[in-house]
Amino acid sequence: MENTQNIIQRLNFTYCPKCSSQNLISRGNKAISCKDCDYILYQNNAAAVAVFIRQEDKIVLTRRARDPQKGMLDTPGGFVDPFESLEEALHREIKEELNLQLTEVKYLTSAPNIYHYRGVTYLTTDCFFTARAIDFNQIKAADDVCDYILIKPADINPELVAFESVRSVLKQNLL
Repeated sequence: MENTQNIIQRLNFTYCPKCSSQNLISRGNKAISCKDCDYILYQNNAAAVAVFIRQEDKIVLTRRARDPQKGMLDTPGGFVDPFESLEEALHREIKEELNLQLTEVKYLTSAPNIYHYRGVTYLTTDCFFTARAIDFNQIKAADDVCDYILIKPADINPELVAFESVRSVLKQNLL
């Protein structure tokens, strides 16, 4: 993980979202405060889900269709929407990205991550699961995914994996 940096820089803020003042200060690494109107914006981690879909002795990795890390390998998954459980997000994301329905879903672990997107740095907590596909013949890359591969975990080159959180889980040999 990169060192903690000023939250104003990380979020690319110049003006207060409430009064438009430029009189902003960081409150540690978790909030921005406006000295003029006392507005406080807390920066909590965004929740994301990812899954290692098993197919015999291999898992599915996707190839990212968009930035950040376009073209790199990743686990299928994505951000949790407001009012959505981790499990609901997981099933929705896998349907959107791979046209698969999951079964035997089991929570595996979580890992912190840093997600740079369009000049803003988002801190995430990535929640990893394992699962199987109900009908693997229905797989089709779509949405944020341009392709997928089936690969043995031991054969994955970590340098080709997009995010530190995924590399970290793969290193733990939990699969």
